[in-house]
Amino acid sequence: MFQTHLPLVENKGMAQRVRFCWFASAGIPSALASYVVGEWVSNWWADVAVWEEKIRRAQPALVRGDGPIQRGRRWFKQFYSENSAAASEPVSFDW
Repeated sequence: MFQTHLPLVENKGMAQRVRFCWFASAGIPSALASYVVGEWVSNWWADVAVWEEKIRRAQPALVRGDGPIQRGRRWFKQFYSENSAAASEPVSFDW
């Protein structure tokens, strides 16, 4: 399965078109493949509600299972400049 995201507005990371494409081996019943893909997409949609409410916290409350959040933030920071869109800008999911 491929999940692709196409930005629709320059420098606005959350305005995007999302597509799901899947392929299954010939021996896999199509009903089973469709069910699995349907579950994947359904779970993805459930995550959208969480993403819409996310806010950035400079010092997030973390638990052991969260992993190296701050290290990831430092790595991602290399792709942004002072001219990048502010993290606090409102985000809208228009599907």
